[in-house]
Amino acid sequence: MIVQGYPEWALFLSCHTFGIIKATPIGFLPLADNGYLFVDVQLPDAVALERTETVSSRLEEQILQIPGVANTVLVNGFSLLNGSGSNGAMIIVNLMSWDDRTDETLSAGTILGQIYDIANREAAASIIAFNPPPIQGFGMNVGVEMEVQQTSAGTPQDLAAAVGSLVYVANQRPGIAQPYTTFRANVPQIFANRDRERANSLNVAVSEFFQTMQAQLRS
Repeated sequence: MIVQGYPEWALFLSCHTFGIIKATPIGFLPLADNGYLFVDVQLPDAVALERTETVSSRLEEQILQIPGVANTVLVNGFSLLNGSGSNGAMIIVNLMSWDDRTDETLSAGTILGQIYDIANREAAASIIAFNPPPIQGFGMNVGVEMEVQQTSAGTPQDLAAAVGSLVYVANQRPGIAQPYTTFRANVPQIFANRDRERANSLNVAVSEFFQTMQAQLRS
């Protein structure tokens, strides 16, 4: 039997394949309960490490009060998203055993939502909590990554304003959980005017000047 130029078996196979595609989840890597969560803490640039420790410790104490959380590991001076810096911290949230979290209110997603609530109340830092991907090696987080390029003349502040507007609009979309950006244009800058003639008179090599500046300001 021929149906519009196709054999009957080919038409059946096409309909069957279409049904499988419709029934298959569209997410490539669905979130899973890995037994732990990540929390990234970012304070304003160039703040002292002591201030970061105060905020991260306060955040850690609140997270430990969430039902289903077993313990935490706090590392100050390092951000999962931005690397080393006195204004960054990371918290690894270890959850209780899966056998002890059979109730939906103790699932990783529910605990993550409660961490979001704590983060929204903390005005001293930008806090991003996320569930690591189910397959290790696919990055620190799941979701879609977007890069923004400034093609016309403008300042870093103009680019930051444009990216901020994009994040704000993305927050209004019901299907997007937590859009964020690590780009900042308010990083403190220092202008150092080196006096080469005075350095030569004091037998100080210019290379030593740059090495000292890098050692003091690099981190």
